[in-house]
Amino acid sequence: MEKLAKKINLGYISDAGFYSTAFHSQVLSLLTGLKDKVENISLVVLEQSLFPFLRLKDPEIKRSWKRIKEQFKTVEVIVQKPRILRWLMQIESRSLKRIINDNLDKVNVLHCHGEAGSYLGLLARKEIGKDIPLISDLRGLVSQESLLCGKDGNLITSFLFNLRAHEFKKIEEYVVKESDLIFCVSRKFKKYLEEIYRVSPDRVAVVPSLVDSKLFFFNPEVRARKREELGIEKRIVFVYTGSTVKWQLPEVTVEVFKKIKRMIPEAFLLFLTNNVSCARKYFNGIDKEDYLLISVPNREVPAYLNAADVSILLREKNLVNRVASPIKFGEYLCCGLPVIMTPGIGDTEEIIEKHRIGRLLDLKGLQINKDDLLQLLNSVERERIAESGKELFSVESYESRIISYWTQLLT
Repeated sequence: MEKLAKKINLGYISDAGFYSTAFHSQVLSLLTGLKDKVENISLVVLEQSLFPFLRLKDPEIKRSWKRIKEQFKTVEVIVQKPRILRWLMQIESRSLKRIINDNLDKVNVLHCHGEAGSYLGLLARKEIGKDIPLISDLRGLVSQESLLCGKDGNLITSFLFNLRAHEFKKIEEYVVKESDLIFCVSRKFKKYLEEIYRVSPDRVAVVPSLVDSKLFFFNPEVRARKREELGIEKRIVFVYTGSTVKWQLPEVTVEVFKKIKRMIPEAFLLFLTNNVSCARKYFNGIDKEDYLLISVPNREVPAYLNAADVSILLREKNLVNRVASPIKFGEYLCCGLPVIMTPGIGDTEEIIEKHRIGRLLDLKGLQINKDDLLQLLNSVERERIAESGKELFSVESYESRIISYWTQLLT
């Protein structure tokens, strides 16, 4: 007689705080898409914002928080200290232990987002003493990111980031060793884990940074309306969305645009970032009529991507980017945008070549061929690219796969 599958009661621990774009773009979109396919979801958010609850006075944030509380039976927030020392995180694991203990009847699988979330989840499970299956969902290499952040800082900043890198390397090792299953964002990341930690390939599954395709999709009407609103109907529009951290090469992106501008006079740059004041210095020497530097909420980004013609995604050549799956890549594709990008970013190079959705740009010399660029612009098929993006990176494409992993851990 066939054994009935157990119902999934998911405990989800997010190390992306409520106020981060990663929480809304990666965590919330995934859980919202899957909540009707499982018995129950208990959500724990690890928050690092200073005075996070004071921000709930903002009416928009208050409404968003209320919607989240209504969607899930259990929503808890743990306000964390700076993630530098492991022993501080061990203290916080007691709060997580209490929450899991209070909801043991509603949790039979733990899904831990990020290295910090996974580490705390494993510590809490150990203290509880109950063998709850646990997935560690690794989004990147925090230790390597910390080293990059401390590279050009003063002595104190460098010391703190180097200390953080050391601590997170130990966390990474513990998480890989103790987890029942590991999600990572690229095949390159999987290969890294297998080589460095000798982890069995069967314990590692590739799940890229997923996109909410109900928000990010191509719409010709939205495109026409936004281009008219911005007064760029007759321009060839390039777009960058992201932060101003050094390894995302925002300054080089503007330099690439300057080269393009000299070849294509009607070129225009949309530069969307949360750090407008920091990015402003990159635009010296560019006419104000040729770019828009702006910060917009995540829900408004798709309209700007629809308005653009080509996206730009450049990265330094390092370990952080070699194993990465930039969510911006998936968002660009879901909105039907071809991508100009550097090679060596996770699995993106293979995707570009296989699906014919962009061009690779070598950082050495930043050589851009005008004929090649015009050919790219003239051969764009927005609907086809958007379909490829949805197939490769949407939550819907991975729903059944993720549920199957949760189910396997219960058998």
